[in-house]
Amino acid sequence: MNANTFNIEEFGLKKTESKELILNLLSQQIAHYKKQNLIAWEKNHSLSDEEMKERIAALQEKKNEIEAFFNDCPSCEMDLAISFEVKVKQPALERAYA
Repeated sequence: MNANTFNIEEFGLKKTESKELILNLLSQQIAHYKKQNLIAWEKNHSLSDEEMKERIAALQEKKNEIEAFFNDCPSCEMDLAISFEVKVKQPALERAYA
């Protein structure tokens, strides 16, 4: 595995645990984008926020889709595995001096 790539896996999660984990991750990312958008707007009121709005809308759509999946069968019991990969495209030190 590359030093800048991390795999995260969780197995045997119950439906409620999985739902909470995924939706919280998406909610935090949406909140992060909103905060970044506000910070950028405070620095430059004429800056277009369309790209950020598109990112937020895409994440919100995905969040709604995932929530609907979990809510479609409230009495269904399922064990789930969650797996995702984190890739660091540019180390923080390089970005700080770019």
